[in-house]
Amino acid sequence: MSRVFRALTVAAIYIGTVIGAGFASGREIWQFFSQYGVAGTWGLLCSTLLLAVLGPKVMVWGRRIKASSYQDFLHSLAGKWAGRGGDLVLTVFLLFLPGIMLAGAGAITVQLGGRWEWGCWGTAILAVIILSRRLEGIKGVNLVFIPLLFAAGLLLNLKTAPLFSGTALSAVPAATTVTTLPVLPVVPAATVVPAVSPPPPAKGYWLLAALQYSAYNLVLALPVLVTLHRLHDEAVVLRRGGVLGG
Repeated sequence: MSRVFRALTVAAIYIGTVIGAGFASGREIWQFFSQYGVAGTWGLLCSTLLLAVLGPKVMVWGRRIKASSYQDFLHSLAGKWAGRGGDLVLTVFLLFLPGIMLAGAGAITVQLGGRWEWGCWGTAILAVIILSRRLEGIKGVNLVFIPLLFAAGLLLNLKTAPLFSGTALSAVPAATTVTTLPVLPVVPAATVVPAVSPPPPAKGYWLLAALQYSAYNLVLALPVLVTLHRLHDEAVVLRRGGVLGG
């Protein structure tokens, strides 16, 4: 297996871990980035840079101390007592994640016409099967779903780009647009729907939100990142994969 492919494997696992920590939530994207407008774009770039820099450092640190779990990393980073405190906080957060994941799976199943229990139990069974293979299972899932995620995002952008660029409207002949316009009934003034109110002003500061987002996702990814050396032990592979994944 070449170094390039191994680095791409590390990158896929890193991306999948961050997405699993909550990136896929549209509400989260709005909360940390979109509500700040143009400044949110700078916040997104800042978060990307932090994840690309700190992620590889965490992986290489775990390799250096031969960490078998995130507890080893926390004790090495913060000492025995502070490490135990961080372990307790992280454990509480990790206990909430499966519940959020199962609730989301059940909600999606309901939207697709199924029952809530099907999504929950199906996701739980798949998670047990994948995690029973430890890092190899995580690696296999991410090597399948991360490329699919990128392909779906690319296709979605290609499909929606003409709608926002004006090419779809400009391609329609002017005569056609005039002759096919429907005649709208006159609506009394009393029944006119009021204009939609603008979104509320952004709360907080974009840079602080970017730092919070990076810290939140990086901490929740620790259990996987610090043990990746057991899958690929070369430091250069971990660094390159971490930069690509970030």
